[in-house]
Amino acid sequence: MDDTVILDSLYYMALNSAKKMALELGENKDIFWHDEWVDTLKKEFNRKCWKGKYYSSNAKKFQDDRANALASLSGLAGAEKQPSIVGNVLIPNQYCSPHFEWMVEEAMCYARYYEAALKCIKERYQLHCGCLVIFLKDFQRSS
Repeated sequence: MDDTVILDSLYYMALNSAKKMALELGENKDIFWHDEWVDTLKKEFNRKCWKGKYYSSNAKKFQDDRANALASLSGLAGAEKQPSIVGNVLIPNQYCSPHFEWMVEEAMCYARYYEAALKCIKERYQLHCGCLVIFLKDFQRSS
């Protein structure tokens, strides 16, 4: 798991949420600091982690669908990077547990790859759905 990309994405989301809360509460004195920090983080993240086709802190080790999904959903990845992330990482790599899986499909939808997201859901959850059907049939017979 590419912890660097994941943590930077979560931190970026937290900073943006803190700004929204400050604005809602009328606490405008620190908005400049938020804007400056968010812009700096985004620039440095893209400089350091963008590998031309996807985000990674170590391109030889990580092509992590979880990390790239979060980079997309957080807003760190611009719209111009979305097709590359989807095609090079989100579709071919399947490292997610069910906990992260929804984020991959949401990132695909965010990039307007709706059919690919639906296909991934069907393929990745088919085993689980089949087991559930068998369990429910067995449960109905025993009741």
